[in-house]
Amino acid sequence: MLVQLLIFIIALIAFYRYKEVGTEAHIQYQRKKYITLVMILFAIQSGLRNVAVGSDTYQYYLRFEETRRSTLFDLWQNVIDFFQLGIGKDPGYDILVKLFSVIFPNYRLFLIAVAIFFFWSFGRLLYKYSISNTVVLLMVALYQVLFYGFFSITGIRQTIATGFLLLAVPYVFDKKFIKFIILVLIAATQHKSAVLFGLFYPLSYVKNPKIVLLISIVGFVPMLLGGKYFASYFVYNTFFDQYAGYLEENSAAVGYTVTAFMLVQALCILFSIKKITIISSNNILFINAIGLSVLLTPLILVDPSNMRIVQYYSIFTLLIFPMFCQVWGSNKGVSSIRSLNPFSTSVYLFLSVYSLVRNVDYAFFWQDMTLGANYDAGSMVVNDFILNIF
Repeated sequence: MLVQLLIFIIALIAFYRYKEVGTEAHIQYQRKKYITLVMILFAIQSGLRNVAVGSDTYQYYLRFEETRRSTLFDLWQNVIDFFQLGIGKDPGYDILVKLFSVIFPNYRLFLIAVAIFFFWSFGRLLYKYSISNTVVLLMVALYQVLFYGFFSITGIRQTIATGFLLLAVPYVFDKKFIKFIILVLIAATQHKSAVLFGLFYPLSYVKNPKIVLLISIVGFVPMLLGGKYFASYFVYNTFFDQYAGYLEENSAAVGYTVTAFMLVQALCILFSIKKITIISSNNILFINAIGLSVLLTPLILVDPSNMRIVQYYSIFTLLIFPMFCQVWGSNKGVSSIRSLNPFSTSVYLFLSVYSLVRNVDYAFFWQDMTLGANYDAGSMVVNDFILNIF
């Protein structure tokens, strides 16, 4: 909780430090510095976490050590078996780990490298499409509520994959399909669900985001009632068969907060869509992506792991929802997008407090932390020194 609190405080102080005033060149320079600072804070939070933080950081540590001791020949054979026989799980990740460990045989450095890569690519996206530092400030709190639990502390393979996908976004606007699909395929070597992002390209040809949102809102109820049966036709006995377990009812399923937020957000954007798209025509595509994520969100209630599917499109919430807060809470129109209005301030404080109240367990790598019950390791206490990571 203390780490998140510090991030919220530093982000707020830096927002007033890097004011967007003066010439356009100076404003862009201030935005770059502010986004860089925020991404460094996020990378520190993620890269320096204890291996017990999150649901699978320790499991990835064990896999890193096993892969590091494997030969490239064995790993390449796994790739062949995967494509020929369907055996294994995203062997491209093991190839990446092996190549990294040849130079840096250290899991901590690997976590830091993954964090730097993801937040570098995310920072590039923010700088190109976020418009102002107010959007970035609100994004800080929203990220901690919705995405910290995945990109920052778990799902390393998909975090790497998403980093490549974020780099592919500008190629959609530039209509460079080949470069876009190459990055999608590279991402798929780390987590094959990344191929689902291929739908992002045709979404760019839909120029009426209002229709997309309406369809997603209307289709929300049918998906809530029978989405898993619909999805099963695209999963069982297909390329995605290994994810079939995500379509089974999970008694521990949660995600009502995320589901409610996505639906309410869609309604809010629907009534502010004209102002949001006036800010930038690029937002049309991002709203389309959010519409698709809303349609898929009911799958989270079947199994929280389905967030792995939704997040490829819901991540653009981090761009659009802050813009909605700005245009809705201002009486001066879109021209005041760079000024933090009372409504946006209230949203920032609410999201910050909500994130802190959840009190997610966190420790740095040099601190002691007990492994979670999912490892079935009793009360095993770990840190990098106990595990001899260094």
